[in-house]
Amino acid sequence: GHAHCLGGTEPFCFSANVNLGVRSALESMYDGVIILNHDALLETPGGFSSLIASCTPEYGLVSSAIRGACCNPAQTSEFIAFGKPFGGMVDTDLTVCFVCVYIPRRTLDLIGLLDERLTGYGRDDDLYCMQVRAAGLKLGVWHGCVVEHNSLPSSYRTRPDCGELADRNLKIFGDIVRRKQENIHRRTARKPHVPSGLPPMRVTSWVSWRSAMMSEPRWPSMACASPMISGTSATRGSSRKAHS
Repeated sequence: GHAHCLGGTEPFCFSANVNLGVRSALESMYDGVIILNHDALLETPGGFSSLIASCTPEYGLVSSAIRGACCNPAQTSEFIAFGKPFGGMVDTDLTVCFVCVYIPRRTLDLIGLLDERLTGYGRDDDLYCMQVRAAGLKLGVWHGCVVEHNSLPSSYRTRPDCGELADRNLKIFGDIVRRKQENIHRRTARKPHVPSGLPPMRVTSWVSWRSAMMSEPRWPSMACASPMISGTSATRGSSRKAHS
């Protein structure tokens, strides 16, 4: 194997830097990309190859299991679903936190890159997972690959302006979702005998966002794992592109 190091964007933007790696991988004719946060360490021998092989066509993306900080309980390495053997795949309707995820080329061709309007902290994985599910694809967690996500320092959570950056992305994210809902409303309103669309999304805080996602019809049908609600937090930092 080989490593190809790319210069990142300044000021740092998670989505923009991930997209630099994704473009480079696709131009090099790879079949997909693994997004690995700079503060995540692979623990499973051969884990990346196993993660890639687990992503069958019904999945839009697949996460590794995580030992340490993450928001989605299905991603924790201690999680064992009923009827699922240890080391197997777990499907989830919650956002898959982008600590270590494999996105195949077919998904990138269908959905595109991460949204670079999200210039603060968080919600880039929420939005991409919503797009994956809106395309009719599944989200999975492959417990045959585990990464450690506790021992290395986070680029974002240690910053004094982390809360401000999170609020910025929450607002941008809410505006993006609201516009998508308005587009759906306009399309359905033109058709006879079709419900008038989705109600406006009320996104004013972390708590109200969670409430809105759990109680209202939305685009698409899914919930987000919020670090402020769960008491844990996902990490955002420099991402590395891994080729297997």
